Amino acid sequence: LVHTTVQFTCEASGYGIITVEWKRIGFKLPLTAVISSYNSSLDTITSTLTINHASGYYTGQYYCTAENCAGVVQSYAAKLFVRVPCPEIIRMPENVTVLPNQT
Repeated sequence: LVHTTVQFTCEASGYGIITVEWKRIGFKLPLTAVISSYNSSLDTITSTLTINHASGYYTGQYYCTAENCAGVVQSYAAKLFVRVPCPEIIRMPENVTVLPNQT
């Protein structure tokens, strides 16, 4: 639903220092995106992508990459659908009657 907080989590393990990056297919990450990472064990890193105040514009596919001295791997993409409510008529048009030769 629009204006909610969304979180994606990615966990990677391997040898040495591991860095995790988040990406969005075809677009830059939203400006409201916050990435936090921590080592959940000696050889494992957990990274969370948090999108605050999600809007329909943020609908898309998000994925993470993990890299160490041996190379880089990519996760599958996770899809985000942000439900945007239909518009609402807040003022209805009113009937108008005019007589001939009047404006």
